[in-house]
Amino acid sequence: SSSGRSIILATDSEKVVKVLDNSPYLKHIIPYFEIAKSDDPPDVKLYNGLTKFADNDNTLLINADYNQTDEGQICYLVYYCIQRELLKNGIYPVHAGGIFYNNNALLLLGASKSGKSTLSLEMALQEGALLYGDDAISLEFKKNIEVVCGNTHVSVGDFHKNHPSIKKNYLEKLPKY
Repeated sequence: SSSGRSIILATDSEKVVKVLDNSPYLKHIIPYFEIAKSDDPPDVKLYNGLTKFADNDNTLLINADYNQTDEGQICYLVYYCIQRELLKNGIYPVHAGGIFYNNNALLLLGASKSGKSTLSLEMALQEGALLYGDDAISLEFKKNIEVVCGNTHVSVGDFHKNHPSIKKNYLEKLPKY
């Protein structure tokens, strides 16, 4: 993450690795997501086997038949495991858009498809707001509430794909969902 914290997930499932390596959805909602080998003890273990859930020695173990689990289920499981680890470290993930405008950090709360991405993009493109993210914002409560990070890929619909700034600077870089 941008705050220097790492969450280590271990798995013996080739399917889980394939989903983690190829999922544009995970790359959308989890900033700074990367796959790397580590000799450090894992925070989360996703292993193939009989269904089992255990929380021992600061390690969450979830056994399941991952070969029978679809990509969306694996993505959500990984996302919620990461949320659990963030919460243990005092970081609060929020389903929200976030912008910095007129010296204020603003959270744009709403259900899926309620316009968070559209409003975030409009504020960035039309008003020059700094865009933290449009879907997943992480907060830390210190002296003030601080935005730790936001999703690094922003959803862009057909309306915004034709915006001159998007066409000029971003269109070729936008992920396909």
